[in-house]
Amino acid sequence: MIQDYERVGVVTRTAHTTIWKGFDPALQRDVALKQVTGADAGAAVRREATALAGLAHPNIVSVLDVFDDTDSVWLVEQWVNGAPLSAVLSRSGRLRAIDALALTHGALSGLSYAHDRDVVHGDVTPSNILIDESGTPMLVDFGLAAAPGAASVGGSPGYMAPEAAAGGVIDKRSDVYSSCVVLAELLKGKRLFPQTIRIRTNINSRYDPKPDHHHHHHRHPGGRPHRTRVSRDIQRPCQLSRESSGRGHRQHGRSRRLS
Repeated sequence: MIQDYERVGVVTRTAHTTIWKGFDPALQRDVALKQVTGADAGAAVRREATALAGLAHPNIVSVLDVFDDTDSVWLVEQWVNGAPLSAVLSRSGRLRAIDALALTHGALSGLSYAHDRDVVHGDVTPSNILIDESGTPMLVDFGLAAAPGAASVGGSPGYMAPEAAAGGVIDKRSDVYSSCVVLAELLKGKRLFPQTIRIRTNINSRYDPKPDHHHHHHRHPGGRPHRTRVSRDIQRPCQLSRESSGRGHRQHGRSRRLS
């Protein structure tokens, strides 16, 4: 047990971040437990928790709790039965345009909702878009979230907008750039930019994003998530085998990282 949650098993592990499948005995539900260590752990986890706490959208994962222990900070999130978009891409390769658009549309709906509430995701990648078993895309990992007009605090190589890679000011257009890279990769079937690509820092001399403060808050139509209608070949990575624990399905390949 950690705090009030049972740890069922490790989903993925990086140098500073471990994602566990957890179980909440009090409410009898599965949860995702994100354990973060390191000097900047507290700031990163609380930035993500704060960003998610203000967002209630069917295409954005929900935050449930945040707490500390001796050497880690923990974020408790909604558990998603499914697979990241990166796993769909890896298994299926290049997608038909209709499938690629269907898989990204819901994520963009969630992204638009976040932008309307002055939250820039800051790290839109195939690994940070989960597709659940019903075909609902969900944005995850708001650890680099910031307000429009803030300085970039990092990102994933190959997906960051030029101004973000240069450490400059970002706004919602930075997320749009990353989303376009994701869509292009679904259509191409492989990485659009290699991780070793160098982006010229003098992009700042030609790009001066001005934060847009004229946001129009609106309710998500009907409050319903966007579910995709895709071919069975693409649905297969999200149809995962049932765990022996009987508490649902293992979430494969969920890639998370610490800023």
